[in-house]
Amino acid sequence: MVSRLLLVLLVLWTRPSPPGPALGDARAKELKDQILKLESDQPKDREVLQRAVDDYIKERDEFFKKLLEIVAESGTDRTNQEALWVDCVKQLRDKLRAIVEGAKGNLSKEPTVAVLAFYTVMLLDEDKCLAALQEVKVAEKRDEIVKNQALVVDMSTKLQIKWDRLLDEDNRIDEHEKRVVDELKAAIERSYDDADRKYRSIKEDAVVAVDKIVGLVKKFDKPITVLVSTLTGADLETVKQAVRAIKDLEPGIRTFSEIYLKTNENYIARRNDYNSLLGSERGGVYVLFGGFRRDTQEFVDKNGFSTAQESYSKAKDALDRLVSGLPTDGQKADIGAFAKEVLEKLSGHLSATEKIHNAFVERHKSKFFGPLGPDIKEALAETRVWEDRLRMIEGLGLESKLRQWRSSANTFFDVSLSGLSSADAEYLRKLIQERVDELVKSLEEAEKIPEKYRRDFDRREVESQLK
Repeated sequence: MVSRLLLVLLVLWTRPSPPGPALGDARAKELKDQILKLESDQPKDREVLQRAVDDYIKERDEFFKKLLEIVAESGTDRTNQEALWVDCVKQLRDKLRAIVEGAKGNLSKEPTVAVLAFYTVMLLDEDKCLAALQEVKVAEKRDEIVKNQALVVDMSTKLQIKWDRLLDEDNRIDEHEKRVVDELKAAIERSYDDADRKYRSIKEDAVVAVDKIVGLVKKFDKPITVLVSTLTGADLETVKQAVRAIKDLEPGIRTFSEIYLKTNENYIARRNDYNSLLGSERGGVYVLFGGFRRDTQEFVDKNGFSTAQESYSKAKDALDRLVSGLPTDGQKADIGAFAKEVLEKLSGHLSATEKIHNAFVERHKSKFFGPLGPDIKEALAETRVWEDRLRMIEGLGLESKLRQWRSSANTFFDVSLSGLSSADAEYLRKLIQERVDELVKSLEEAEKIPEKYRRDFDRREVESQLK
């Protein structure tokens, strides 16, 4: 008796345990419970049906593993996993029919109605479950989510290439614009150096001429206007030469005036060059940039992370409907467990997609979509760089120097006329007044150049066009 017990225990200990089901055994237990309750005088029929159930569940679990692998595939180049899913489930349905048909052939010659009914219902219920699984389209949603990743990565790469090229082109134009301003600054500096030299020359000539006239007035003790009308001979010629020296200041004063005209012509030419370049920037770079931003916003609206979330939600809803529509509790338990595994795989894809989208946003937000960032505006408009150039022009002290020259021109170039009567001083001023008036007018116009520069080269308006 003891030896028989030991033999039984030894057999039980050495018998290999069957592998556990991959995704649940509720359906297998449900079917086997039904088999045990079948009315049949043929134990063999029950054994045939039980083997059929075991074979089917084993095949089902193996195919479900393949389905999970299909859904879990992360390669963005694998864009038609749905076709593999459909084909895989179709193969499982074929396996089901083959197993059940094979079992039918192994039944006794006259199986009971209950045995035949079990055979028929099992085939119908399982095939209905698999047919629904074949059409559930969760792998299609996997394809959509992974495709979204590829689209975002591709768009991110293209945007960076576009930005680099756009910035290169903008920098090329900016360098030309800066060169124009540098040329303008150099021209202004040359003009004012020339003007300063001419101013000093006029003043020196005026000092000499006035000293001569003052000397003659003191010598003859008469106003210059009287001397011109009363003297004769060599003395008259000396007075005339002195007066002519004042009159001879006119060409120098005219040249002084023309320095501004030349400067203004240079300014207009450089401003026109700048406007031409700026037109290229606005009509080329800025238009392209605006187009890139619109395209990117449309892309984000169409392919944002919410689209991947929507695909995941549709997959979950489809699986929920599938499970709830199954005819038996065992199927609902097993397919529910399988659906949970599927959603975990999809959730992994969704998390990866979210990271890709976050990286996309981090890289391109405030540049290609959303409110434009101040650093992006500065990169294109370079407002601060141009403000530095404005300060560079203002640093020349242009306005104060021009005011000084204008004041000097109105006071006979700062030459003292204290040795003359007011009538004589007025007489001398009138000799060159027309030229002085022209000069003052030119200097007044020249004083407007810094303000014109601030207006014509103001980048704030340019920056405001970047949207």
